[in-house]
Amino acid sequence: MGKLLTRYKNKTFVKERLELDGHAYEHCTFEECLLVLEKGETEPRDCAFNHCQIVLLGAGPADCENPAEIYGEKAVEGAGFRRTRNL
Repeated sequence: MGKLLTRYKNKTFVKERLELDGHAYEHCTFEECLLVLEKGETEPRDCAFNHCQIVLLGAGPADCENPAEIYGEKAVEGAGFRRTRNL
């Protein structure tokens, strides 16, 4: 994994579009956010995701049939998943 640009702790994100690559999140809450992941270079720990959409771009995570394998069961409860590929 590459160097993490920013670490967030105990922060709440509401209705934001977030590029997850290069960032770490610990004990954060995401409410109705659009979460974008391309390379899979992120560190979510003990976070809550409520009514979020996760967009998986490019290769790697986008090939995963079950996003819970990457993010854990609690992270994907109530989240919508949409696949997008760069062609």
